[in-house]
Amino acid sequence: MQWKTITSNLGNTAFSLWSNGRKLLTLAYQSQSDRVYIEAEDGEKRHFKCRNKGLLKNRIVLENEYGTNLGKLKKEGSREFILIDGKKYYLNFLNNKEVEIIAEDAQEPLTVCSLDLENPTTEAKKGLLMVLCYYLLGHPQKSEQPAMAV
Repeated sequence: MQWKTITSNLGNTAFSLWSNGRKLLTLAYQSQSDRVYIEAEDGEKRHFKCRNKGLLKNRIVLENEYGTNLGKLKKEGSREFILIDGKKYYLNFLNNKEVEIIAEDAQEPLTVCSLDLENPTTEAKKGLLMVLCYYLLGHPQKSEQPAMAV
């Protein structure tokens, strides 16, 4: 898989996720509001919020349209991981442009992703990896049914 920087004719920068010559996702990031707009290959359109959260603003979190946490980036010693639905997905940076995503209970990586980006910030790289993890897992979301009293 590979993230590439694309530029629209309006001058806006967006990113696209490619796998075997097929575009899977298009992602546009609006830095003023920390909003991430995504359009999947199947036509699904969503927006998320990827932002720093916490007392010292030292955690990067991914929230859905309603403000529910979907995932967070954490550090354990010198290793970074993305936490989604209580499972850890470790990030193993092979070089400046490639990263392996490895589930905590697996020996082999889920995927190796190339970050073919123009002047990426650390936050942009980590946000793209969080969205990739979320979509690799089939974008799981806990459905909490409200209890109704009769």
